[in-house]
Amino acid sequence: MVKVGWLAGALGPLLISAWALCAPSAPAPLLSVRIGGEELAPTEVAHAQASCTTHMPELALATCLDRFFVPRWLLDRLVREEQRDKAPAWAFERDDLLHLALVAQLEQAVPAPTQTDIERYITQHPRDYQKPLRIRIFRLLVNREDDAKKLLAELLQGPVDLTRFRALCREHSVDKATHERGGDLGYVWPDGSTDVPEVSADPALYAAALPLKEGQFAPQLVQEGKHFAIVWRRGSLPMENAKGAEQERILALLKERSVEEQLEGLLVSLKKTAVKDRADVLLGRLRRKDTRLFAEP
Repeated sequence: MVKVGWLAGALGPLLISAWALCAPSAPAPLLSVRIGGEELAPTEVAHAQASCTTHMPELALATCLDRFFVPRWLLDRLVREEQRDKAPAWAFERDDLLHLALVAQLEQAVPAPTQTDIERYITQHPRDYQKPLRIRIFRLLVNREDDAKKLLAELLQGPVDLTRFRALCREHSVDKATHERGGDLGYVWPDGSTDVPEVSADPALYAAALPLKEGQFAPQLVQEGKHFAIVWRRGSLPMENAKGAEQERILALLKERSVEEQLEGLLVSLKKTAVKDRADVLLGRLRRKDTRLFAEP
């Protein structure tokens, strides 16, 4: 029998009986651990022994237990003696840990999303993961075709900087959405949607800008209803498809959703079997900070 523990005298004797600790070819030792006369559960001792053998094989078993497990066992006993494990704060922390363990168990039980699941998600969210060529378009919109032709002829005559074009838009453009933005529609998609909130464009503007080089004006006006537009291509963003990192994020998202569905299903079933009576009036009072819980209605 080997006595172990630099804390052995703090809470009463802690004794570890070991067989074949020194025999090099002996099977795994059988241990009996007592703290203050109470024997630890064999499963807890076996876990500690396995942890020492796996993670700290260079230490003698008694040394490993004394250094890493005896302090915890002694403090656990002190907690029980002082009934600290019954405190409300500990109960809350314990429940939180148990909930996390339950979620972790659900995560292990949920099958991993397949590549087909990932591709389906990408198809359902094309603006996030499948982006076509997007063109930065500035557009000057006027009422009369003759006025638009004169402005376009002026712009085609020579280099035009952004300051000059913005000034022309503020002076002549009838589009209130982009008037103060100097005609800037942002990056336009083939369907006319843009990356600017509450701003959309006629798909014909994208079609007119598509064959242009960066910085070129469309040689022809684009008719928008009763108005006429001058189109200026100012840049572009290349086509994008979901890559490896994005697919990993989708994989994690789908996994998380599956776990949430499992958890929600579990809660629904638990409510059906475990919730017998509901006092909604009292629940409502709990949510109202200015109302005492047991105040008379």
